[in-house]
Amino acid sequence: LGTLSSGGGQPADILYERAFADIREARYDSAEKKFSEFMEKYSTHPLAANAQYWLAETYYVRGDYRQAAKMFAQGYQDYPQGPKSADCLLK
Repeated sequence: LGTLSSGGGQPADILYERAFADIREARYDSAEKKFSEFMEKYSTHPLAANAQYWLAETYYVRGDYRQAAKMFAQGYQDYPQGPKSADCLLK
């Protein structure tokens, strides 16, 4: 799912883990804010493609399909070789 097994420790890793924890707990508004912050600060981080996907997912699960579609498309365009590129296309 794009989580870190080592616990991270770096600011980017910590922010990603907190955002992903919000996804697991269905706190989608909070996850959106954290994933947006992650993408603003760390768009070249190895987890950026995953973060973009989960950001899009926060819109999808809340029924904002237009914004979700934009975010999934952006995820595919920005990270076509990323681990979530096929998932972005599917959504």
